[in-house]
Amino acid sequence: MSIDSARICCTGCGFETREVYRPIRVVYRLNSGKEVETGRKKGWCYECENYSDIENMDLESLQIELVEKERERRESRSRADQLSKAFLARIRNRSERRGLFYSIKRFDEEIEKLRGLLEIAASRTARPRCLNCWSDKTVPMTFDGSDNLTHNFRHDCGGKLKIIHDDSGPRFNFGVTTYVLNEEGRLLGERS
Repeated sequence: MSIDSARICCTGCGFETREVYRPIRVVYRLNSGKEVETGRKKGWCYECENYSDIENMDLESLQIELVEKERERRESRSRADQLSKAFLARIRNRSERRGLFYSIKRFDEEIEKLRGLLEIAASRTARPRCLNCWSDKTVPMTFDGSDNLTHNFRHDCGGKLKIIHDDSGPRFNFGVTTYVLNEEGRLLGERS
């Protein structure tokens, strides 16, 4: 499958690059031998001086995500309990209950993964690393959905970065790349 690219431009200078959506998986191998799989974030790498894929190791956003998943799991459990109270309700709502039990299992897995990531993030000394040059001189960034600008990052010139989905760029086709990292984000190996 080919994937569209988008342009990333600075509002204050002539900086421009392409956003290429590459499928990347990050696996942390803990000292205990356990592995925790996650994705990545987008950010700015000061070493590359470019928009880049970086580790998803922001302690605050991981904590917020964990709280949200736990809330969703509680709501699913509560609904499943409601549907299981009476005999006829169990029979009548069998399909919905089955779906809720599947969702609860998925939430349990996601919560376990988030707890592992939080454990790693809390014990680290390095900031999130760039998945291109492996520097920890990075800052995470997001584009606001209303104006497509970064409000949590300023370029060196003082401008904001803007993402432009104009479908004018080339289309790319990538296989999934998996980076195996230690707890500090150092590359241990790569899987294709």
